[in-house]
Amino acid sequence: FAVHRFKHRFSDIKSIKQYLEEKEFKLNTDGGILKDGLLLQVSTISEKLAVEFADGVTETIPASYIEFTQRLVLPQFKDVPCHEIKEIHRRDAFEVDSANNIMESTRFILRYVEVNGSRGLNL
Repeated sequence: FAVHRFKHRFSDIKSIKQYLEEKEFKLNTDGGILKDGLLLQVSTISEKLAVEFADGVTETIPASYIEFTQRLVLPQFKDVPCHEIKEIHRRDAFEVDSANNIMESTRFILRYVEVNGSRGLNL
């Protein structure tokens, strides 16, 4: 979810993080403030689910997670009034290193498919 698009009390990443911690969600330690300081993120850690595959084998796999990001205003647009800020004024691009860390919760399924192919993957 793009936090900077929210129009309520959760319009910044710190509020989201504090709320999730108060509700005792487990949060990923990867991410946070990225190198340039203009992309902030927090994500929940996926729960583990026991799933029985078509071949009768039960494995514990990661379930879904939620990622929140906040793209800050680029330095050259710092004087643009808040009500005039558009997406083009914010940091863009995608952080590959960060995505690799967040995608940790899906690696089990990728390894399973590499070893077994898609057979038995009945989700």
